[in-house]
Amino acid sequence: VQVSSASDALVSVKDFGALGTGTGNDAPAFQAAANAAAPNGLRIFVPRGTYNILNPILVLYRSTVFYGDGMFATTLRFFPNAPNQVMFYFNPAGNSDYYGGGLENLGMSVLTPQPATVAIRIRNASHISLVNMATWEWNDATHTSVGVQLQGREWFLLDRCTFYADRPFLIQRNPDVWLDFDHSQVQQSMFAADNSRPAIEIGDGVVMTNSVFQNVNLTAGSHGVYWVDWTAAHNSNNVTFR
Repeated sequence: VQVSSASDALVSVKDFGALGTGTGNDAPAFQAAANAAAPNGLRIFVPRGTYNILNPILVLYRSTVFYGDGMFATTLRFFPNAPNQVMFYFNPAGNSDYYGGGLENLGMSVLTPQPATVAIRIRNASHISLVNMATWEWNDATHTSVGVQLQGREWFLLDRCTFYADRPFLIQRNPDVWLDFDHSQVQQSMFAADNSRPAIEIGDGVVMTNSVFQNVNLTAGSHGVYWVDWTAAHNSNNVTFR
């Protein structure tokens, strides 16, 4: 499959060989679709069905969006074979010019029992959106599996999502620049944590600025929001929870 420009960049994972029947391994097709996004992105359709993902999907190119028919209609099942594997990893190289893209209208589950895993990791990225997304029973025996792991940068949107996970939403320091969580919005979403973990966990050293959490349902868990900071090099300011 060849795409001439971002303006006509709309393809399906089935164009790359995905089955969506709950059999085999659809990860190579997802990865091929993500690779076809070079250099300026694609909107990649994931039709109704059940997709087995046996390998991490590396989203290397900015403005790449995977979107489905709905969190109950399009289901991705992750089968990790090693600890701490990531299902979707945006910008694994930490490139400073990475912006745009995300996930929409998908439901994700993980094989249980399994080692600790991460559903979505976002590193040093701007303008990433997670819309109408869900993780179902994203748990492991050590109670450390993560729904969303955000490691910077700015203009992040999480809207109308449902994350059932040991650690549903983990905000950590950006490993590449000091900007961690700026001009971002989390809204109309639910986070359900393991009883020993917070629903939203903000890591030590994270700098949060000009951001809003609103109409968020924090259920179960040890805390709704847990934020302890001893090492941040800059001041957090203008952060609203309502």
